[in-house]
Amino acid sequence: MNTQVPHHLHFGGLAVDEEVKLFLRRHPIVLINHIFWFVIAGFIPPIIWIWLATQTSVFEDGDSFIRIILVLAVSLLYLFWLRGLFTLWLDYYLDVWVVTTKRIMKIEHAGMFHRKVSEQELSRIQDVTTETNGFLQTVMKFGDIKVQTAAETENFVFKDIQDPELVAKEISNLLVDHSPKNTKSIQGGLPVSHQALGPITLVKK
Repeated sequence: MNTQVPHHLHFGGLAVDEEVKLFLRRHPIVLINHIFWFVIAGFIPPIIWIWLATQTSVFEDGDSFIRIILVLAVSLLYLFWLRGLFTLWLDYYLDVWVVTTKRIMKIEHAGMFHRKVSEQELSRIQDVTTETNGFLQTVMKFGDIKVQTAAETENFVFKDIQDPELVAKEISNLLVDHSPKNTKSIQGGLPVSHQALGPITLVKK
């Protein structure tokens, strides 16, 4: 798990005594899966083009209006295809979740020009749940981490994070360090706060 924050990502100044503990992105297999299907879709226009060229008479006249329209349409289609491929990578690279000694932060991008930054103090976290769905997530060891907070805003969801159980335990330890007076017992070798953190639950489907 990385703790280095790229210099181009800005989510608010850190306090003097605040330190980044976790810097997380989605598991790389998520990006690979999306790109795979995107590339498969990119082969469809050439297949249609070859079929039209070999099975029809559309391209018999090299200067026909239909041929010109098809060339322009396919060119425009691939411009959008390349833009979509770049957007996939951009969303993967710039969507990050940051855990510090004082707060958790979520930075999400929608396309190239919209960014949403949310944050919540550790003291307001009530429960942490990890969820692993399906064969791929189980084998590749990644899943979602749902953080329930005391705020009225939506709960934090860390999506498709590698080793979600380890991340949940790290957040648990940070909560204990942040609220040492609330520490009541030791469970599984980890101090657990009865006020700051509910049970860490692993859900596999």
